[in-house]
Amino acid sequence: MVGRPQDGKPDSFAERHKSESQRRDSFPQGSDQLLLDFLPTPAPLGGGLAPHFLGKTSMDSGATFAALLLALQLVLLPATTRGKELILGVTGENAALPCKATKKESMDFSWKQPDQTILLRGFRKGSPSKVLGTTKKKDRVDSLTNQWEGGSFPLIIKKLEISDSGTYFCEVENRKQEVQLLVFKVTATPSDYVISGTNVTLTLHGSSNLPAFKVEWRGPGDKSKQILNQDKKTLNLVKMGPNETGLWDCIVSVSEKTLKLGIKVTAFGFTKSSQTFYTMVGKAVRFSFPLNLNDQELNREQPNGELRWNMEGTASPQVVKFSWKSDSLTRETDAPPFNRDPKFPLTITLSSVSPSHAGSGVFLLQFSSGTVEQKVNLVVMTAMSRESPHHELCCEVLGPIIPGLLLTWIRENQTEKEGPVSEKQRELKVKEPKSGTWECQLLFQNKKQLKSDSFKLTAKQEWNLPFHLGIGLGAGASLLLLSGLCIFFCARRRHRLRRAERMSQIRRLLSEKKTCQCPHRF
Repeated sequence: MVGRPQDGKPDSFAERHKSESQRRDSFPQGSDQLLLDFLPTPAPLGGGLAPHFLGKTSMDSGATFAALLLALQLVLLPATTRGKELILGVTGENAALPCKATKKESMDFSWKQPDQTILLRGFRKGSPSKVLGTTKKKDRVDSLTNQWEGGSFPLIIKKLEISDSGTYFCEVENRKQEVQLLVFKVTATPSDYVISGTNVTLTLHGSSNLPAFKVEWRGPGDKSKQILNQDKKTLNLVKMGPNETGLWDCIVSVSEKTLKLGIKVTAFGFTKSSQTFYTMVGKAVRFSFPLNLNDQELNREQPNGELRWNMEGTASPQVVKFSWKSDSLTRETDAPPFNRDPKFPLTITLSSVSPSHAGSGVFLLQFSSGTVEQKVNLVVMTAMSRESPHHELCCEVLGPIIPGLLLTWIRENQTEKEGPVSEKQRELKVKEPKSGTWECQLLFQNKKQLKSDSFKLTAKQEWNLPFHLGIGLGAGASLLLLSGLCIFFCARRRHRLRRAERMSQIRRLLSEKKTCQCPHRF
């Protein structure tokens, strides 16, 4: 017999075992086996001993129940939920939320939202194998049935939206698996396709209750024109140009997971703010105006063009207008000598350049969203060989003077003379050049831009002014002196002959005793 407790109530093993069974029945279904596995195995009842897990007969029954309940919670908690899985997604793309069972076999499962609304259910047997819920996402959710046999039951959410961010639960094997989905997107304001010089703002969008995260922006162009807000969700691109055109990446890091979002931003315009073209007098020149747009984009925009050209020595610019026809610019106004090159959509040609064509201008393209322009310079060079008054070679630069221009005369691949080009010094001359092959070159920052035709000088064309001048003067003086001496001696001889003739006539007259009364005698 077993003694009674002080409260007077029976304390038999059968009664207490019955009480424990009732408490066990009060737990959720399916927890019986877990409880039995956790509790120690009772000792045999032989010898009239109570089970060893009951301890002393004076143990309070309430304390026993509390201890069992705590043990049950510790056992069931790991089996009911797993650690939260984090998935990062981009709007418009698909996301796969993972759910895996401990066994690699197909089994029943379900995906739910936090409010227990069912998104999708899958069944190991039966038809259909999956049933969609009645949520707004029903047309965008699915699961990969070909992975079920491997114990994987992912939830596929198509065409992600920012509102899809949140927590999702997968229930399989009497366990809940929690998955957190965060959806992001990047936008460009006012647009991702703007005219050059426009301010563009890139913004990262996500749900309002985002956890702590880091943001990094990467893109082309000048870093000094990129202004990042304090929260790093917004990047301001100041006066965006063609150099900033391209793919911009926004890298988001959350809980050691990284997501890269990309957006292509195009600031269409000329690839260079200004261009300088070089040509010789009499040659042709082709002006090209490259844009960072392809042919399809140009045909879609169909811009109109205008060239305002200032020739040297003219007060008002010459205006040539173009319209977009047949996939290229077509000249509207009759303003020769500028013509359109039919092979290239944005090309203007001058067939034969004269010195008066040298100058500068502005080429404009007018789009529906604005106008882009590019400054154009035309530098013309002329080279010649002059014979009068003295033989010399002369090379001259016409048009705008750009710092860094250099003229040089080359003879037989050797530099004979060179000089920088300035407003006051546009020519480079070589006086009395030596024999050989000469050519004039125009360099910009030590890079050859133009070279003239060759001038071949023979030995007869060589000139040494001091030497030849001395010879000429000496020969002339000698000839003049010789002529003077000849004239002097000839005149003296003639005078002597005439005197001798008169003396002879006088002697003859005296011998004849005749006296001449003529005046010439005296």
